[in-house]
Amino acid sequence: MVTGRGVVFLSSVFIGLGGFRSRVRDLLRSLGFSVWWAEALPWPTAPAPEWTAAVCLAGVEESDYYLGIYPGRYGSDPLGIGFTELEYHHAVR
Repeated sequence: MVTGRGVVFLSSVFIGLGGFRSRVRDLLRSLGFSVWWAEALPWPTAPAPEWTAAVCLAGVEESDYYLGIYPGRYGSDPLGIGFTELEYHHAVR
């Protein structure tokens, strides 16, 4: 559902930030934004890193805003760069 303020792509690591991500999503929705976040997707049991990257980068492209939440250490590295960092570079482009 797209609302009047646009779509925010919510980017961060999953591990350790799940509750925080939910609170940020709820806050954004209360302010009238739609939120693209990975938890809303129907994930395959063991998605290939390339599939995950493609889906997330498509989400960045479909969004009006990018919001990154960065702890001291973030992302996995199956592609030589963490997904969170990959999303950030894609959003900046």
